Amino acid sequence: VEIPENGGVAIVSVTLTSEPTRPVILHWSSDSGADGLVAPQTQTFSSADWSVPQQLTITAVDDARAEPTSFRVRSRPAVSADSGYSAMAVPDVSVNVLDDDVAQIVINPVTRLQVDEAGQLTPYFSFQLMTEPVGPVAFTFTVSNADEGRVTPNDVTISPGTWEYPVRVAVRGVDDTVADGPQQFTVNVQVTAVDDPMYHNYAVLPIQVTNADNDTSAILVD
Repeated sequence: VEIPENGGVAIVSVTLTSEPTRPVILHWSSDSGADGLVAPQTQTFSSADWSVPQQLTITAVDDARAEPTSFRVRSRPAVSADSGYSAMAVPDVSVNVLDDDVAQIVINPVTRLQVDEAGQLTPYFSFQLMTEPVGPVAFTFTVSNADEGRVTPNDVTISPGTWEYPVRVAVRGVDDTVADGPQQFTVNVQVTAVDDPMYHNYAVLPIQVTNADNDTSAILVD
């Protein structure tokens, strides 16, 4: 069966094919309580209601992770004093959960940043994961021209426990003595998440930056 992650529910009917001489008890459970729940966990069929289908409700657990999810609902072998049903194997129910989470990294602002050689413009950009990662997600920041700009910090690691909080990175202009006018450079982002294929090598667009010059060309004669 397939069920959506956000409040998804599937109903499965369970019944016997013949009248038992003694009650037949089934004990149900999910093999992944983090992904799905099943109720009731116990069903009893007697000689009076053996042919009446009993409902098994399977509910998907909504999480914040972007990942394919499947699990199985299983019963232990049937418990009964009826030799025909005693220890009978019960078919599993295979469940696929339709995930409603999308792995995404959001960078703000998306407009070009302005820095200057004098150090008066000191902007930041922030980034944030939009879903909970399976493991640590490491970010490495490099500038395309280290003679014009730098970032602090150069690397950040986000854990599954801190993914909801945005992280700020400072961008600063580098002062030189060349009158070269405004110089453009980019901050490039490398994402490494070996435990999470949804975030590993996630492509982040470079952050565009302009460094304003504070030098002028002139010939002075005293």
